[in-house]
Amino acid sequence: MPRPPLVAICSTLLVGTALALWYVSSRAQTGPTVLDPHEVVFENGFRIVLIEDHRVPRVAASLQYRFGALSERNGEHGSAHFLEHAMHQGTTTVGVKDRDVDRKLLRAIYDTEQELLAERNAHRNAVRERNVFYDEGDWPITEKERRLRQKLYELEDEQSKNRIFSTSFPTMPR
Repeated sequence: MPRPPLVAICSTLLVGTALALWYVSSRAQTGPTVLDPHEVVFENGFRIVLIEDHRVPRVAASLQYRFGALSERNGEHGSAHFLEHAMHQGTTTVGVKDRDVDRKLLRAIYDTEQELLAERNAHRNAVRERNVFYDEGDWPITEKERRLRQKLYELEDEQSKNRIFSTSFPTMPR
């Protein structure tokens, strides 16, 4: 006796669902993943935490600095103090032969970088279509960009000639 079409459809769906559930459950991991973090702390306080997870072929990194408003208590100003040192104190191992020359070179480097950015942005806007952003790595470089990059390299080379590298650098008068 032939089966009614509704029974055939329901039994096919039931068998298909059972097979799909069996396949998914056989592929599923049993239990939660156990993470085994490895921590290395260097003498200077730099800390690396490595967690291996071989389920997916991917590498991810997170870099965090423990200073700033979220890491400081009231009255502490670690980030401001750090930036003060970075901007005003300089270093004990690198100096310059002539501060005025270095200031002019730094200004020329900054101006060239800004001009290069403006040229790149103008080129980017010309290539952009319907608010779609493309990877700029393969874009052709304009002649002006090429000239600006060359100028930047030359300024940086000139600045390197004005540098003094020493392990015991004397304090320079201001």
